[in-house]
Amino acid sequence: MSKAIRNDGRTTENAKICVFCLNCPASEAEHVLPKSWYPSTTPKTVQRVTVPVCGVCADEFEKTERAFKIPLLMGLEPNHADMAGVYEAFKRSWQFDKASSHKEAGHRAGLFRKMSRQVRFVVRPAPSRLEVPVRTPAGLYIKASPAMTLDRNVAARICEKFAKGFHFNDYGTPIPASTPIGFFWGKDVAPEVRASFLPVPVNGRLAPGLRYRVLKEGDCSIWLFLLWGQVEFGALVGKPQSAE
Repeated sequence: MSKAIRNDGRTTENAKICVFCLNCPASEAEHVLPKSWYPSTTPKTVQRVTVPVCGVCADEFEKTERAFKIPLLMGLEPNHADMAGVYEAFKRSWQFDKASSHKEAGHRAGLFRKMSRQVRFVVRPAPSRLEVPVRTPAGLYIKASPAMTLDRNVAARICEKFAKGFHFNDYGTPIPASTPIGFFWGKDVAPEVRASFLPVPVNGRLAPGLRYRVLKEGDCSIWLFLLWGQVEFGALVGKPQSAE
């Protein structure tokens, strides 16, 4: 979700250019953590971090965030304290009978149909998963959990957005365009790497929605994000590549 750009105290030069593509003029302020991703229990004192973005990147993020959030929420515990209200807001986005206008109802109905085509059902889900009654080919109703496949490239793009957005917000400068950024899931972090994060304080300014740690080593850094207390992933930000 974006809004009109304003002077946020950064340098004039940085505020002119989109901090993500570093190519187009910034015309909006992008919420690094989307507004709808903040739990309802988020204190009012928590600042919703925004950074300068161009219209092209803003449109891309809107689509990418939807492609990331929908399949992810299918597999999370909806009653977890760190995602209070998040799942409810997600359900409202496709409940066409509760739309405020006929046009909005049509949009929500289209989203629901698209989701339905992509959903599969897990017959024996984990106890914390959402369960719904599903009719089998034999006509019996059983409890199963809806699930969707999460594209790794989509997750990597969200992770890149977090790294670039919070880097700009925390340090006042964008990550150079030539910088390689690798993606990894938290479950794949080697024990020795995880141990190196222990002395690093957790940035909890966006809690309970998002917590993160940053481990810097010279020109490189590792970002470890914890979303809604359940989803851990990170970015390996390498050394900017020099122009030949």
